[in-house]
Amino acid sequence: MITSIHKVNDPKINRKLLTPLIDLIVNIDSNSSKKEFKNEINNFLLDNNFDTPGRNYFLSSKQIYSINEKEGVAVCVQTGHFGMMFYDLFKLEYLYKKEFIDNAIIICPTLYTKFYQNNVTTFEKIIEETEDFKDQINVPILTIGVE
Repeated sequence: MITSIHKVNDPKINRKLLTPLIDLIVNIDSNSSKKEFKNEINNFLLDNNFDTPGRNYFLSSKQIYSINEKEGVAVCVQTGHFGMMFYDLFKLEYLYKKEFIDNAIIICPTLYTKFYQNNVTTFEKIIEETEDFKDQINVPILTIGVE
């Protein structure tokens, strides 16, 4: 697992939430399928007062993976086509500008994971794009790359 932080040196993400999430990611069985991986993270989020993944927000048809408004954090698990990465980044930015969230977490594969396929969002691609668009993407993001 590798991590990167966009916009801040220390995102204000509650350590009581972040530490068990990172422990979960590190300890997910390496033989898990992409679906099993996402299901384990879904279950963790639901157990930690995140709304149902995929719930619509801000009275529109837009969806974000999962959000905990009390903690001010949204989580995206991005294992799909890299074109969807931009859509998620802009949804996170919208939530940030509307003050629904203070921070975001993006969980995705690295180039070296078994989940990697051509055109899939990767940790490396998210870091590259958030740096390229640093003046447009203001939401503090902790990106977690799964190896």
